[in-house]
Amino acid sequence: MPTKENAKRVSKIFGRVLAEARSQGGVTQQALAEGAGVDPVFISYLENGHRQPTLTVLLAIEKTLNLPDGELAVRTAKALRHR
Repeated sequence: MPTKENAKRVSKIFGRVLAEARSQGGVTQQALAEGAGVDPVFISYLENGHRQPTLTVLLAIEKTLNLPDGELAVRTAKALRHR
């Protein structure tokens, strides 16, 4: 079972991965939120490592960013291995 500390670490790294992907795609937090059907504040929470998305939201975010399904999880896993 994941520890609370590990969950926080994953959230922080996922947030960085998401912010980088959004920035590289030239998408604002507002546009990403609208495309994914969530509140812009939630996108900010994700990027700052304060929340984790559901699978449904994750897939909607990836679709909005024109990324393959699971891409953000793969990038997060790679970042976790390199830290």
